Amino acid sequence: MSRVRLDQILLRRGLVSEGQITQALMRQRSQGGRLGSHLFYYRFLSEEQLVDALSEQLGVPGVKLSEMEGSAEVAQKVPLKLVDKFKVLPFAFDPNTLSLSLAVIDPDNKEALEQIKNVSGAREIKQFVAVDSVLRG
Repeated sequence: MSRVRLDQILLRRGLVSEGQITQALMRQRSQGGRLGSHLFYYRFLSEEQLVDALSEQLGVPGVKLSEMEGSAEVAQKVPLKLVDKFKVLPFAFDPNTLSLSLAVIDPDNKEALEQIKNVSGAREIKQFVAVDSVLRG
């Protein structure tokens, strides 16, 4: 099943114009990265609007990292080398269910999920999509 493109979701919702998408695509060509991050860079979208659209596109709930308070205990669940490699951020852990909540850029990365599950001691990984430029910090 193919996904609806992010630009189409944003246009349908009336959040951006064709011109804004063109401007963001030009920056993407020169800088690399994801379209949404460039739209966010230009402030054409708020973090909430972008996370909401990404959530629709990817079929994964979203999380606004700018509103998260970090916990050293949760951060230690995933080694920094895996956080950097897979561009993820653990932000909550439920010791009762051994469930780790993880902000991700790519919810389809099965290798990342498997490795993180193995090292974190989590029985379950709950994925939440986040704005990649915010996640990369």
